[in-house]
Amino acid sequence: MGKVIIGKKHINTEIESSNLSFVLGPTNTGKTYYAINRMASHDTGIIGLPLRLLAREVYDKLVLKKNKLSVALITGEEQIIPPRAKYFVCTVEAMPSDRFVDFVAVDEIQLCNDYERGHIFTDRLFSFRGNLETLFLGSDAMENIIKKLFPKANIIKKKRRSELTYIGKKRLFSLPKRSAIIAFKTSDVYSIASKIKAAKGGAAVVLGALSPKTRNSQVSMFEEGSVDYIVATDAIGMGLNLNINNVSFSDFKKFDGKKLRFLKNTELAQIAGRAGRNEKEGYFSNTLNTPILQKNIINSIENNLFDSINFLYWRNKNLDFSNVKSLIISLEKKSNNSLLVKTLNNRDEIIFKHLVSLNEVRPYLNNFDNIKLLWEISTIPDYIKSLHYNYTDLLVKLFISLIKNQKIENNWAIKETLKLQNDEGPIDTLMFRLSKTRFWNFISNRSHWFSSNTEIKELAQRTENMLSLALHDRLTKEFVDHKLKTLVKEINFDKKIEIIISEDRDIILNNRKVGKIVGLEIIFFDKDLLKKNKNIYNQIIQETKKEIAIYITNLLNQKDFKININNKLEINY
Repeated sequence: MGKVIIGKKHINTEIESSNLSFVLGPTNTGKTYYAINRMASHDTGIIGLPLRLLAREVYDKLVLKKNKLSVALITGEEQIIPPRAKYFVCTVEAMPSDRFVDFVAVDEIQLCNDYERGHIFTDRLFSFRGNLETLFLGSDAMENIIKKLFPKANIIKKKRRSELTYIGKKRLFSLPKRSAIIAFKTSDVYSIASKIKAAKGGAAVVLGALSPKTRNSQVSMFEEGSVDYIVATDAIGMGLNLNINNVSFSDFKKFDGKKLRFLKNTELAQIAGRAGRNEKEGYFSNTLNTPILQKNIINSIENNLFDSINFLYWRNKNLDFSNVKSLIISLEKKSNNSLLVKTLNNRDEIIFKHLVSLNEVRPYLNNFDNIKLLWEISTIPDYIKSLHYNYTDLLVKLFISLIKNQKIENNWAIKETLKLQNDEGPIDTLMFRLSKTRFWNFISNRSHWFSSNTEIKELAQRTENMLSLALHDRLTKEFVDHKLKTLVKEINFDKKIEIIISEDRDIILNNRKVGKIVGLEIIFFDKDLLKKNKNIYNQIIQETKKEIAIYITNLLNQKDFKININNKLEINY
């Protein structure tokens, strides 16, 4: 494989030292916990994680082991870097390459085979090493390709600490408590959460686009038992530790940035494996319009038996910025190693080519530094997920500002961020403002782009916090009905619904008096609340109709029962 560079340090991947280890196994094996403890045993270290949310979780754990002054958090949008930090917890994309530390770890290394981010993980696999110890954590599916690429590396196998069992296809309203329902579109997450609210009283919602503060607030409702269900995207599969008993799939297909495709068995297992914790058994199921899982897939997930990953996505990192054409050629270069496939996720390359074509940008692309800057701007994550290049208007302004002034104009950045400080509006509006705030959080962390980034950084963080709180409040109001939740809890859905009409004609639902029959009229104490759960309401109506029918039959059978109709068509008896 030759030499790979991290900062000024050269690594010969053909002669791997004994400090390189791969910790492989399914979910709930304690791989991340193991890495945190190994990192804490060294004087310095860096760990790369697949999600900002997970990075924050690991950061909090490491702070408890060490202290706030010793631990840094570095993600695209959030940076907490004490002057004398020794330990760096990062998203994989944000791992600093200019620091030499005793320990390095990267989690979920099987993402080297991921269409969207694979080439980033592959770069870390070859480029990052600790002076004393290096750990890569991931799925068993990586074992064969690791042995081919790093024949002298140490492989540590971990077994799952609890059983994972398929419990079949379930109706949405029959899912057991402490279930996570997985969907792959935001609209489906909302739809399912609404249905659960109507039947069960409420659900927490977790989306990858949520800020850590919103996500943590939603998760807290689930963890504390305020709600018994959580509806989430597959982001939940990347190591987020929750008290989930059952994971239920509402779909087996997802859009991967290129096409709608069925999930691989390894992906299903990664998500399903979030059920169960430590030695507590876990279960997985499917619901709504999904077919029953095939036996071979069930066996694969339950017994951690998967096809080996046989290639990794890769992109050339030795880029030529001498001119635009040379850069594009270097980006499109293919690897000489058949196990490394040129990444197909080239959104940043497409953005770059689009920016290059613009009249306002082209005149400045006459030197190395400007071309390198435009490429750096092209790689900024598209938090807004915009179409038709609308997002690039911001990038053009950014580029022109940096070229003309060598720095971003503070007033412009502050003005744009202040526009987002509005916590009114529906969920989608708040999500959009939050995504634009994430953009400015990312920009504010590029200190070399500002004369002073302190003001914009603090403003962007305050704006995110404000919108996060508002979004949590809106999500809770939309998907949690506390009165219905109390009713559902009181009538105890764990046992069969029982409706009794007493001798006094009281309507009793699982030992709770909810109404009364007066003559031929049904009087509910809280009709609006009962109607929110159609299943309960319809069963009550059926039982009371039977009772009223019996009452009418008994009346008609009475010998002295007479009906008179007066001139006003009023019925008297």
